[in-house]
Amino acid sequence: MTATRIGIVGFGEHVREALIPALAGTQASVVRVGCDPENRSALEAAQSIRIVDTYRDVVHAGDVDAVIVAATPQLNSLVLDECLVAGKPVFVEKPMAVSVEDSQRFRDATRNGHIVGVGHNFSFSPAIMQLKRWADGSTFGDFTIGSLSFHASKPNGARWGLVGDRYSFLLSHATHALDIATLILGAETRIEHANMHTLGNGNHALVATLGGSGGVLNLHVTNAAPRFSLDISLVGSERKRVSSRGLRYVDYEEESSGDRYQSVWRPSTLHDDWDLGGYVNELTVFLQSVESGVASNELAASVDRALMGLELIDQISKQSGVNIA
Repeated sequence: MTATRIGIVGFGEHVREALIPALAGTQASVVRVGCDPENRSALEAAQSIRIVDTYRDVVHAGDVDAVIVAATPQLNSLVLDECLVAGKPVFVEKPMAVSVEDSQRFRDATRNGHIVGVGHNFSFSPAIMQLKRWADGSTFGDFTIGSLSFHASKPNGARWGLVGDRYSFLLSHATHALDIATLILGAETRIEHANMHTLGNGNHALVATLGGSGGVLNLHVTNAAPRFSLDISLVGSERKRVSSRGLRYVDYEEESSGDRYQSVWRPSTLHDDWDLGGYVNELTVFLQSVESGVASNELAASVDRALMGLELIDQISKQSGVNIA
């Protein structure tokens, strides 16, 4: 694979601590150009990156093959428009947008042949990908019931200029859980029941039941935990269970003699968080599409799921009386 020349819009903590190491991990890209007025000093410290003033300068730079956006979600659609004009692939960090209407524009761009990716990294993590392979296998049977707990400690409070912090919570945290839920439940994912609870100090909790493809998935999401954790358990119709704990361990359990259950696969702990969290895999999928000139099914699916996630958040917001602005 030829090294793809990357332009980055936004150079905050997430880019510096996750995306830059992950891009290096792909061994298929080089960051050429960047812009972020609020983090210019960080850009200056990265001496190999040429600094420009605006996202338009990034998109239209002659030495940029593809653009990555990790700024405010309101900026994503503006960069998308510019990339459509320039004919350049674009990868945006979640949330893809702050409204369903804006999200539909990304889906439309994908269907019109433009290469677009959305950074929902957990769905590309080795643990979740293995979990999905097992759940789709013939020995697992049909998915019947499961649980997903997404606990985080930050960010808290209102973000991105939105009114109040409840919608910010949904876009920052619930969006991760909902993306994995749509990966499990498929295109028919729907909200059966949802309750949001305000815990104070910018902290919230979401308890929801989702249905789709014949199964039921219970979600618990909060940003009031002491640290990050993501735990999933799925039960199949053939009396099998697959589970993931903290993205570090994945178990496949089947009925054995008596009450005993046997774990048949458990990986060793991965060392790099950007690999463990799926950053390398999601960027590799994007870069492979850039190299081929055609969006892969995996990449297009990331956009479809992101749109479904925004639609589900819209439903939860209406049920819970959350202001969207």
